[in-house]
Amino acid sequence: MTPQMIFDIEPDELGIFLDEVNEHLQAMESGILELEEVTDPDTVNRVFRAAHTIKALAGTVGHHKMQELTHTMETIFDAMRQDKLISNPEISDQLLSTLDLLQLFRDEIVNQEMSDIDISEQLAGLRAILDDTGVPIAASSASSAKSNGNRTAQSITVILSEAAQAAAAKQLQAGKKLFAAVATVKKDGFAPAARLAQAAMAMMDAGEIIHQKPTMDDLAEAKHDFKIEFVVATEKEKDAVSALLADVVDLDTHAVEPFVPEGVAATPPVASEPEKASEPKPKAKPKAKPKVKPKSGGVSHPDLAIEKTVRIGVERLDALMNLVGELVTDRNRLLQIESALLNAHGKDGPITDLTEMNGHLGRVVDQLQEEVMHARMLPIGNTFNKMPRLVRDVSRAAGKQVSLVIEGEDTELDRSLIEFIGDPIIHLLRNSVDHGIEPPDVREKLGKNPTGTVMLTATHEEGHIVITVKDDGAGIDPEKVKAAAVRRGLITKDEAAQLDDEEAVDLIFRPNLSTAEKVTDISGRGVGMDVVRANIERLSGSVIVTSKVGVGTTFRITLPLTLAIVQTMLVSMHNIAYAIPLSTIIESLYYADVSVTSVKGSQVIHWRDSVLPLIDLREFFIHPRMNGAHKTDGDKTAIVTVAWGKQRAGLVVDKILGKQDIVVKSLNPIMGELPGISGGTILGDGSIALIIDIPGLIGAAMQARRQGATV
Repeated sequence: MTPQMIFDIEPDELGIFLDEVNEHLQAMESGILELEEVTDPDTVNRVFRAAHTIKALAGTVGHHKMQELTHTMETIFDAMRQDKLISNPEISDQLLSTLDLLQLFRDEIVNQEMSDIDISEQLAGLRAILDDTGVPIAASSASSAKSNGNRTAQSITVILSEAAQAAAAKQLQAGKKLFAAVATVKKDGFAPAARLAQAAMAMMDAGEIIHQKPTMDDLAEAKHDFKIEFVVATEKEKDAVSALLADVVDLDTHAVEPFVPEGVAATPPVASEPEKASEPKPKAKPKAKPKVKPKSGGVSHPDLAIEKTVRIGVERLDALMNLVGELVTDRNRLLQIESALLNAHGKDGPITDLTEMNGHLGRVVDQLQEEVMHARMLPIGNTFNKMPRLVRDVSRAAGKQVSLVIEGEDTELDRSLIEFIGDPIIHLLRNSVDHGIEPPDVREKLGKNPTGTVMLTATHEEGHIVITVKDDGAGIDPEKVKAAAVRRGLITKDEAAQLDDEEAVDLIFRPNLSTAEKVTDISGRGVGMDVVRANIERLSGSVIVTSKVGVGTTFRITLPLTLAIVQTMLVSMHNIAYAIPLSTIIESLYYADVSVTSVKGSQVIHWRDSVLPLIDLREFFIHPRMNGAHKTDGDKTAIVTVAWGKQRAGLVVDKILGKQDIVVKSLNPIMGELPGISGGTILGDGSIALIIDIPGLIGAAMQARRQGATV
């Protein structure tokens, strides 16, 4: 049984602790990789500060192994700051393996369970880096990160703006006392910005703050020099104001002194000696009676900004999105009621009012939906930032030189998609490095740079996010892919001969297909690319590969911005509504306006200078209501042309009902997997519409045709 560890951290502080540790671990990882390429003073300082902060956090909670490792890493980075050490791949290997240990120790703090990891070998490896630098490793102590109680600072210097000076003078005239106060925290203390913010709230309890530096906005962004200063107008005595600061946990020093604005003579209320209780306080004139201030301490001066951000749980955001979805359903219901009333009674007075109300409600619901969606968005950089380490490790294992270029890391995506997109990107990057980029000597013979380039980009395009993985490697040889597919029994020689280059390259997404000549730890087992496509299509996305031999390969992933609420086109078959995602539709045609022909027993039409295969959804989704022969209104029968990746098809439907935003509902697992169906939704009249899964539909229809069925 794993022994339990008790760390010196409260449950409500664990989230803050993890946020800080994760941020600094990521900063160290990216910085170490950058320093391997070029020595940059700013990068060195960044990784030094990150190691220093993690050391302090580890010492605060009492994880001594974590503290000792980061202390030694800090010493290495300090040697780099002093130009006594220059990073290289071997040093980076040692530092990155230490980061892996730190992540394990971080998890120990979360789980309150300790492992039996011995860090002596890792410490020896780190110290060996410093052997030739002459930099000593100072002793590390957990107590250095603990607060030793509040100490009193000796002097306070405060510079006020003109507006703050005027406000201070006005408070003096109103009979208030003015005090300057300063508080500091240790640089290696836990959550310094939070402690300084607590000092600010203590001063709000004292009275009205005339001046504060840094502001609350600055503290929210961790912009501070571990010190905060105030000028506060109050009716309290100096000792009472000082006591409020003394009650703030983990302040290093604090001080409170009487304050007189420049150009204003000192008055009894701000004399340096505290007033005795027996002496009457000077009263202000009636005209200058001070305003009553709320106990919470409002901010009414130009030097102090109000906090503009608030933390909110993911569960609450999900609940908000569900409620917005219900509003969308109710709005659609109201629109149907309005339409029915218009058809029955015309534009009577109350019905006109209902129309206006529906219009306003629709705009409000649309805006609310957009705001909640934006609140759920996260930068995809959170995922992209983990990839440089992956590419470095894979390229070194494969004996290749690879440079990863990342663009568009600020592009935002729904958090529900970010959770699942990481694995497909990892597979594609590993493939690009192992299969795409050639060894350095081969690239030199081909006249290429010995260092290959892999680009990872993200952009917003027409309501979608597009992620691209591109390399300048050898490209994918269609003939090799066809040969591998035949060898693995995935297709016959005759089928391979009929494939063009694009179709041949697309075979790499088939299960159990690999063109690798030997199996390695990285690839060669035929597992990965089929999983990539399956995972992306599960997210209602698509992946397209384009390649040119000797030039390189590009994988293009297209994803919706969110999966919760989808724009669709409602169509009808057998008087049953189905929803087709609008993002997959190219255009709609009337069946009567096109010439339908047959190729190998399957219906096709000539469309945009190409041949478009037709899928008759009236036959694909067979329903008891058909009662044998199916009769349709030829004037309303339509063809909805859809695209998924490189595939195009025309879906034959009874009629088109119109566009509508729908709330996606998953189907009960008891139904199993339904070919061509991805979920359902509740329409405004309470009926259920099934959502058509375009990639699944096209795949099932093509398979049925290969087996000789008519669809």
